[in-house]
Amino acid sequence: MKPLRSFVLLSVATFDACGGSSNFTAGGGDSLALDDLPSEFARAQCELVERCYGPLYHVFFSFEDCATRTEATFRDAGFGAIEAAVDAKTVKYDGEKAAKCLDTLAERDCTEINQRTLDACDDALKGSVEPGGDCNIDEECEGSRICEVAAQCPGTCVERYDAGHPCTENDECADGLVCSEATLRCVAPAGDGEACGGGLEPQCDGGLLCAGEDKEQARTGTCHPEDQIQEHGVGETCSPSVGELCEAGLSCVLDSLAPSFTCRAIPASGGSCGIGFPEHCPAGEYCPISAAEIALGVFEASCAPLPEIGEPCAERPIEIGAACEPYARCDAPTGTCLGLRGLGESCSSDELCHSGHCVDNGCASPRACP
Repeated sequence: MKPLRSFVLLSVATFDACGGSSNFTAGGGDSLALDDLPSEFARAQCELVERCYGPLYHVFFSFEDCATRTEATFRDAGFGAIEAAVDAKTVKYDGEKAAKCLDTLAERDCTEINQRTLDACDDALKGSVEPGGDCNIDEECEGSRICEVAAQCPGTCVERYDAGHPCTENDECADGLVCSEATLRCVAPAGDGEACGGGLEPQCDGGLLCAGEDKEQARTGTCHPEDQIQEHGVGETCSPSVGELCEAGLSCVLDSLAPSFTCRAIPASGGSCGIGFPEHCPAGEYCPISAAEIALGVFEASCAPLPEIGEPCAERPIEIGAACEPYARCDAPTGTCLGLRGLGESCSSDELCHSGHCVDNGCASPRACP
């Protein structure tokens, strides 16, 4: 994970780490203190996600504040290494250019999401290590190069990878390329109308969404512009898998095994609910219908509080909706809700860590060279 650079690169797959604010202003000649960078960066990142993926943004971030989650991820995903590099003078931090970087990010065109280079951001954390030199983090490298780590630390400053090169994340690939989630190689992203996702095809290009994919069934989707997502009103038919969603404040609710879905209003606390996208209950509650009940034709229940930390996780028939209260995740080995963990705290999976990285049962930074 390369905090300042890779957080600029967005996809629907990264929604669980982002969230929003629509009033970000950092520039205008201001200088941003290094310690304020994570919080201000989270605000700018969230604004971009909300603007580019508006309908889906409000679906995925209905229960947790995205800026809060993004800042925590930013700090645990390697911000300490950046601070250490600034102290060691292998990276020069410029607060004025950082403020300009965030303004540029917040105003970026959605179609440019897969474009790597933002000069203002590269200049905000300016590396001094030349190509071929030793490095621990990307920011130490001159320009927009990356720190490639092979068998051991330190790594080496190299150019971003060309098409076909093995990769682990988008930021390692050259401008205009993404790291395919299917092949883990740098490839051109799928364009408008092209096949995407499903564990078989690359993800969509910037400003496009993959509609209709299903990784579990190895079914690809098709890339569509975000502004073509349909939003329907109360009582109208909807279909989450193909981008037929509901207006804000409504949920696309499963009505039958056909399957068929209908847009319905969110009920009051404890009210009648169904399995919906987003959750067909108020914030902090869920609709407790099991897969077995759905198979028997049960599609209605009453909203119940999401399990709190220490309680058994909620049973979810499909991978939509939370299994625990906000800022908690389900610990699969025990089936118990645990609060999100910081660096050094125990974990059983990546999703339990703010950093998104669980190593040897402990939350760690994804940095190859700490």
